Amino acid sequence: MKLLNSPSILILSCAATLLAGCGSKLDFRNAEISNGKVYAQGANTPFSGKVRNVPGGTVFGPQQGYAKLIATLNNVSPDLSVADVGLGALCDAESSDGVLDGKVICREPNSETATIESKFSSGRLDGSFTVHDETGTKTLAQLSFKEGQPDGKMQVYSAKTGKLIHAVSWEAGTLNGEESGYDPDTGNRILHATLVNGTYDGEVTRFAADGKTQLYKGTYVHGKEDGEVTQFDPKTGIREVDHFADGKLNGSAQAWDASGKSLGEKNYVNGVDVAEQQKADEKAELANEINLALNDPDPKVAACVRAIVDHSGMAMNDSQQSDYDRKLLARHVECKANPDALPAASDQSLKIMPPTSDSNNASHS
Repeated sequence: MKLLNSPSILILSCAATLLAGCGSKLDFRNAEISNGKVYAQGANTPFSGKVRNVPGGTVFGPQQGYAKLIATLNNVSPDLSVADVGLGALCDAESSDGVLDGKVICREPNSETATIESKFSSGRLDGSFTVHDETGTKTLAQLSFKEGQPDGKMQVYSAKTGKLIHAVSWEAGTLNGEESGYDPDTGNRILHATLVNGTYDGEVTRFAADGKTQLYKGTYVHGKEDGEVTQFDPKTGIREVDHFADGKLNGSAQAWDASGKSLGEKNYVNGVDVAEQQKADEKAELANEINLALNDPDPKVAACVRAIVDHSGMAMNDSQQSDYDRKLLARHVECKANPDALPAASDQSLKIMPPTSDSNNASHS
């Protein structure tokens, strides 16, 4: 028993522990990474202990779950800049057999204030994950990870006021369940939705900062708007009611000004404005008729039609273009009846520009 308690034996035991790496410390500038594991420079055995000043990009960059988190936070609060906090930080990390295992505390360069507190297990994020502001006094985000993926409830806070601004749940790296958004100044709820497998499914509503003025209300099916959607712009007072099917406008789309006066109505089919499509179809049909008139299979008829065309002239407005098209088509009828007919004096001065990208003018060649 006396032998076991002798100072020399204790010293030898401690030395053996340090050689094995257990409980030791290593600054990252003296570390090497091989095959995804951390080694002390020149060592053949992966390092176990605390590694100081590890670049945040080295810690979080390979974590797919972290990338998902950043993408979501950027949508929720672009000013949060968690990616900058995490990837630009310096971290103190616990390593076991060369992989992250245990607490990882990150701070901004030249600072001892923790901005990220996280946990790893066998090289993957696992456990609580908390983001603080640069002063360390405000919590910006709280969530947890499981086997490398966000999992459980996530809460995001305003960097300015410290109030809760967003709450949503993760399930194995996928957003699932109720989503709520809150105004950073008033604290009123301004968003309510439900996520299923990462996409909206069900009713989605958005409100102004007062929590009462509804700005948007719609229904989603598998991440796409479906059914009636109402929108209100408090600045202009304009209210819109549109109808969707599978994420595309389908049905009536109406708008009213602040006094309730109608600003017009359009009808859509599968995302296409019916009236505009009809105009486009008519324009294309007219362009085809003009092209046939100018390029009649009978050379004499074609020459007869072209007798009223002067390509050295000017561009035309819509009214002039319409008058030109009408006269050219009428001329085509005359020329088919009598290819030697001379153009009327009023038609001899018609002028058009050379072919352009416009569908009508492009065919006037």
